[in-house]
Amino acid sequence: MLLSQAVKLVEAFADHGDLLQSGFIVNANYFGPQEEGLSYLQPFIDLKPVIQSVKMVNWTGVFADAYFGLDTTGCVKGQYVNAYTEALKQTDVGTLESFFADLSDFSATNFPSIRASLVIHRFPTQAVLAVPDNDTVYPYRDIKMHV
Repeated sequence: MLLSQAVKLVEAFADHGDLLQSGFIVNANYFGPQEEGLSYLQPFIDLKPVIQSVKMVNWTGVFADAYFGLDTTGCVKGQYVNAYTEALKQTDVGTLESFFADLSDFSATNFPSIRASLVIHRFPTQAVLAVPDNDTVYPYRDIKMHV
């Protein structure tokens, strides 16, 4: 996904009115100097997010700080969580917009008994694709994201 497509996707999801409606969280990890990473985040910052947090984090703290610390709410005793994933080789912004709209309607209709979320993990594939196929047992290294 090009950065311009990602910004278009965020713009489509950012119309949340009040905080009881669906919203969009961008969590980015950049391995390098903060100033360099901020240049990649600038198109998202220009959208004027409701909440923003940019910080340097040690590798051991990445998951605790991800998504504004929401990761710590995932393993609560008595909470039932079902996670289903798909591996995708391409991004279709229109399909994601349509799915997000359906998910938002479903969540609003069934709130608070069901609190649904959509998580998209995108990552670079250059390093894994540089390894010859016969050197690893990991299939599907050419996917672009997990949904």
